[in-house]
Amino acid sequence: MNEIRKPFSEVITEEKMDNLYRRLAYDKDDNDTFFEGNDFINGLALVKSGVRDAYYFDDEVSYIVDTEGKFVDISLDKNIKYSNGEIVTLDESDRGSYFFKVERIWERKFENNKEVECCRIETSFFVIKVKRYSNRRNEAAVDLSYVINSKLEVIASFSDTNTWGNEFDGYKNVNIYTERDFYFIDKRRDFMVFSQRLVANSEDNGFYERHMYGLEPNEFEDLMQEDELFSFVYDNSIEEEEIDDELMQKVVAKYNGELDENDDEYDDIPYLEDIDFFFEDTKNEFYKDVFTKIYKTLYGIIDCNEKAAQQLLPFTDKMSKVSNLLWARLYTNKDIEFRLLNYGWDPGDIRYRGYVLQNKFFEYPSYVKGFTLKYLYKYYPKQLENLGNGYSVLIPNKLLDTLEDSELTRKIRLNQEVHLTFSDICSVAAPLKSSEKYGIVSSFQGKTIDEIVYCKGGTKYLVKLLELGKLKVEKSVLLDLRAKALNDIEEKCYNILLDVIEDIKWKQSKYDDMIQKELDEYNIREVNREFNDMMNDMDAWGNID
Repeated sequence: MNEIRKPFSEVITEEKMDNLYRRLAYDKDDNDTFFEGNDFINGLALVKSGVRDAYYFDDEVSYIVDTEGKFVDISLDKNIKYSNGEIVTLDESDRGSYFFKVERIWERKFENNKEVECCRIETSFFVIKVKRYSNRRNEAAVDLSYVINSKLEVIASFSDTNTWGNEFDGYKNVNIYTERDFYFIDKRRDFMVFSQRLVANSEDNGFYERHMYGLEPNEFEDLMQEDELFSFVYDNSIEEEEIDDELMQKVVAKYNGELDENDDEYDDIPYLEDIDFFFEDTKNEFYKDVFTKIYKTLYGIIDCNEKAAQQLLPFTDKMSKVSNLLWARLYTNKDIEFRLLNYGWDPGDIRYRGYVLQNKFFEYPSYVKGFTLKYLYKYYPKQLENLGNGYSVLIPNKLLDTLEDSELTRKIRLNQEVHLTFSDICSVAAPLKSSEKYGIVSSFQGKTIDEIVYCKGGTKYLVKLLELGKLKVEKSVLLDLRAKALNDIEEKCYNILLDVIEDIKWKQSKYDDMIQKELDEYNIREVNREFNDMMNDMDAWGNID
C-alpha cells in the first residue's frame, strides 16, 4: 500500500497548533503535561496529550486529526459515533458512559515466531477502543474495538463483555475478559492480524494451584510484564518488606471491604494491588489474589479489502500458522483458479479424493482457511466458483442450503451432482432419483420432469445430465409432456430436451458409424496381413504369374 507520510510539524502551522491546544485544553507552558503529534499518514495523524507522571497514565487522551488540525468524524456503529473528539450516542435511550482510546496500528516484523521490536512501523490504520459502563446495576461493562482504515471506514469490530461468575476450565466464579491487539506483518496491508487473548481470573484455590502454583521467580517477572496494569503497579508499588504484620492485616481487611471508608486511617492504608510481592514462598496467601490469571492467545486475520459485518473467528494459537496463512492469502489472487493434481473423483465417480467442507469454516485450501462459506460467497464469489468446480472442494447440500439460490450456487450444485448416479425416467410420473455421496444429493430429488423445468435452472440441469450420459429420459415422456404444455415457455423447454436427445442419438450414430468404419478397415487389414503371412510362410509369391 502506498502510504504518504509527512512530519506533523510540516503540516500543522503555528496557528492551527494553537487552535488544537485550545480544543485539548493543553497548556504548553505546563511542564507536567505533554503533547505529542505523530506523523501524518495519508492526511491523518494521531495526537496524544496528558500528564507526564506515569501514575496518571489513564489521563492520557488520543485523537485523530486531519491536516487542518480538526478532529475527524467516524460512524462506529448504529449506536455510537466518534465525533469532535468524543463518543456521541446515537440512541436517545442509551444512558451508558463511554470512554475511548485511539491507537495507530503498526506493521510488525516477526522472526522465529517472535516479534522484532525495533522493526515496528506506523500504518494508516487505527483502532478505536471504547469501554461502555452501564448506569444499570449488575450490568457488565462492554469493551468495543473498531478497526479503522485510511478512508475512516470501520472494517472490523469486536465486542467483549467483562463479567464475573463465568465457568472456565471446570472452575466456577471466574472473571473472564478479552484483550485484543491488531497489527500487520507485511507492507501490502491487504490482511491484518489480530490477537485475541482470553484472560481468566479466579479466587478458587484449585484454579490457582492448577495454573499458577510452582512458577519460578523468573516466570513471575514474565507474568508481570504481560499484565499492563500490574506492570504499572510493579514499577510504582510499596515493597512487601516495608509492611509489618499489623499493617498487612489492615491491608487485607481493606481488600475484603471490612474497613469503613470514613475511618480516619482508611486512606493511609495501602491497597493490596499497590504492594510489590516478591513471592519467595509460592504459597504466599496473596499470590493467588494477584496472579490467579491464565492467558490463552488466539490469532486471526482481518480482511482489509472488504467490510464484513462479522469478521473471522480466531483459528489458531500459533503465530507461525498465522504467517503461513497470511502469505497464502497474499500469494493467491482471487481470480486464479485453484487446481490440484491427483485430486477429484476416481474413474467412474465411485470415490472422491479431496477436501469435503465439514462446517461453515473452510480449513482448506490455505488461502481461504478461516473464511466462512457465506463470507466467501459474498466477498469472493470468483474464488468460490473456482473451488466449487467439483474437483477441488466438495460442499454438502446442508451447507449450500444456507446460501441463497443464485446462478453461482446452482453452478456449484451442478458441478458436484454430475458425479452422482441417476435412475432412468421412463414415465411422466417418474421422479428424479439420485444416489447420495459425501452429503450431496440431487437438487431436484423427488421432482418429476415437468416440476423440474418450472424451477430456475431446471432445464439447464437436465440438459447437462443428458449430455454427460448421467441421466436417460424416454423420448415418449417428453413428447407426452410437450403435448400437455401449459405455455410456450414450457413447450420450448421440452423441445430443448428433445433436441438434446436427438443430438445424442445423432452423435451416437456418427460414433457407431466411425467405429464400424474403423472395424471394417481393421478387418480388411487383418485379412490382408493373414494372406501375406500365409504367402510368406509357403514361399508362394513366385507362383503368382
